[in-house]
Amino acid sequence: NEYNLNASKYFSIEKEIKINAITYMKNNNYKIKVNKSSVENNLLYEKNITIQSFALLCDMFNLNIRIINTNHYYEFLNNDSQDFTNIIYDNKYGIDLLKHNNDNINDNINNKFLVTNYSKPINSITYYKVDDIYEICNKLKINIKNSKNKNKTKKELYDEIYKILNS
Repeated sequence: NEYNLNASKYFSIEKEIKINAITYMKNNNYKIKVNKSSVENNLLYEKNITIQSFALLCDMFNLNIRIINTNHYYEFLNNDSQDFTNIIYDNKYGIDLLKHNNDNINDNINNKFLVTNYSKPINSITYYKVDDIYEICNKLKINIKNSKNKNKTKKELYDEIYKILNS
């Protein structure tokens, strides 16, 4: 019975935070372009939040968050501090939350691709020069050679990058 009371209390707190986030988004000039009705719908009616809703909450609470994936990462910068809460995301094992900057993490992200726009993780193919594509492939650990040991085309490499970043 005590468990049900606590669960109800957490649900109420969660709903209150989500409603406050919607109010915050409407009353402030929210700096990230999002579909506001989609974020509002997500926060009010869906069990899991989207990355856009998460970004709004980070902004509302003025948090610097770094989500680190296998070979790329996102940064939500909401204050001038260099302190990040690092979320290590692994498709196989879930997440791990680290509340401090760790030299291993800072060294590790240098070998990963920074996604600057989570809604559109990669620009169009024409935006990149071949050397840019090679650099991204290196960070994402994509082999630039085909089975005949010749360099893959820019289009082939771009398609592999796109597939990784959008999965």
